[in-house]
Amino acid sequence: MSESRIKAIATVNLQALPAAAERVLWFYTEIAGLECVEPAPESPIGQKLQFRSGDTDLVVALRDPPQIEENAYRVVIGSPSLRRVRELLAKHRIPYVTMHGLTWTDRRLGVRDPAGNLIYIKQDWPLMTF
Repeated sequence: MSESRIKAIATVNLQALPAAAERVLWFYTEIAGLECVEPAPESPIGQKLQFRSGDTDLVVALRDPPQIEENAYRVVIGSPSLRRVRELLAKHRIPYVTMHGLTWTDRRLGVRDPAGNLIYIKQDWPLMTF
């Protein structure tokens, strides 16, 4: 089971060109650290890639032409290590932007997947309990 988590309350739907399927699969499993699951054959979406964390799915419909929103971010993925993600992005020469929020723990990377969807990868921090 993957340690990365999709930060959403419901299924997130993205689109990509069918020719980008292998790169999209590689990106979400190797870079984002998500687990790929087999899609249901009766899916109305048709050909797709499906990733899951907990009860939440990220579904990438493979369509020609895909509908991709240029400016809106599409999903936040929590990762146990931003350092690991940064190193992988640098190794594969994938451009990204580092963002810092108001608190020390609010750090994220803005990156486009191989289809051009804007996603954020955020550091997951352990919860403190008393």
